[in-house]
Amino acid sequence: MANQNTPNTNPNPGHDPTDSANVADRYDEFHETLATPLPNQAYRDRIETPTVHPTALELTIRVLAVLLSAVIAVRLMFGLFNAGRTTPVVNLVYTGTDWIVQPFQSLFGTPNSGTGGYFDWPAVAAILVVGIFAGLLVGLIRPRPEDE
Repeated sequence: MANQNTPNTNPNPGHDPTDSANVADRYDEFHETLATPLPNQAYRDRIETPTVHPTALELTIRVLAVLLSAVIAVRLMFGLFNAGRTTPVVNLVYTGTDWIVQPFQSLFGTPNSGTGGYFDWPAVAAILVVGIFAGLLVGLIRPRPEDE
């Protein structure tokens, strides 16, 4: 008579548990589940959601933000290398980015454009704000997947 304290662990009660083919099948199944565990429902929901492709407006906002940040970064480089504002290209970059950098000059002060180069902290702040603003705007525009 079988011991009543041990549960029946044989998944196939009609088969002999010492059968080598049956043990190999169970081992492979067990081995595969350890190698690739089944993801929980939250993970499956995240990987099974359809991908949302960016809209034309979202791409436009991102491109404009990158271009504006690049021009401000060029302004930052001109300040570091003490490029003269009398040069037409340098003057164009400074006048084209003054509208976005000037609000931050009251916080950080106007950089000293003496004999050496300077680090333009208002330009760095403007790059950060452009990136944050573009990210928030894209987040508002991006369509959300429907909740089920």
